[in-house]
Amino acid sequence: MSQTMTSITPILSDPEREVVVLASVVGIIDDMVNHAIFSFPGRDTTLQPFPESSTTRAYFALRLSDFLSQTDRNIGMAEVPYLRHLTQIVESPSLGDSTGLRASVEQFIVWLNEKKTFAKVWLPTLNIETSLTPSRLSWLKVAGNLQKHDALRSGGTADDIVKWLQEQGHAVDRTDVLGALDDFREWLTEDALSAYIPKLGFLLNELRWETFEYLRPYYRRHHVTEWDNALQFHRYRFTPDPKITTPFACGQRHALLNWVRKQPIVPRFSIDPAWHRIEDAFASR
Repeated sequence: MSQTMTSITPILSDPEREVVVLASVVGIIDDMVNHAIFSFPGRDTTLQPFPESSTTRAYFALRLSDFLSQTDRNIGMAEVPYLRHLTQIVESPSLGDSTGLRASVEQFIVWLNEKKTFAKVWLPTLNIETSLTPSRLSWLKVAGNLQKHDALRSGGTADDIVKWLQEQGHAVDRTDVLGALDDFREWLTEDALSAYIPKLGFLLNELRWETFEYLRPYYRRHHVTEWDNALQFHRYRFTPDPKITTPFACGQRHALLNWVRKQPIVPRFSIDPAWHRIEDAFASR
């Protein structure tokens, strides 16, 4: 009789889960908010992130949808969205004072859950012009998923869009929407996402900076430099944390502290006030 061997992933402690989640969050945000994805026209600290190309805009949408989705199962912690993990961290932090990080997380979540009406959305394949009022969280996830998958892997995404249309009284089903995915891909990425990228860039960069500020005291406690006589220069290392022991968490902690050492990629900035006029022109509440 054959026997199947199943590896059991150790359950992470709260401090271990914290460093693992924060390392992933920092990595994803750095993938999205950087000088390869965006140019930052503006003056002083008033900037407006602008995608370098349609390709970088699509990549931003894809990575953002990952960030708004659930973490995998069987990795030592609950299978819940990244933002839920962040909420749990700031409500019961293990590494420091989470006041600033908590405010940034809450601001982002409130903004994502708000609904804003998009007026006169034209869907030529369905021969429909309609208003749509999905939450920002909903349409941003759909926009990213449409960059990752074709129609054969978009059944769940189509179901989300069906709900938007049915809320406006349109009798459509999944197959109708699957045939019109290019319409939604074009509208969501070229129009809706483009209008909201400045605000998204700002909120994500604030979250990145508040994560840095939250971790900086912890970094200072564990960062040491030593003179290497053989190599004739100073070397740095991070002292161990007795609360973090599993190999996975230790590796992520080391990566996270190195990110703190380098600081965030993009300086803090405020949004050009003109963005609010663009938003108002694009959609109405």
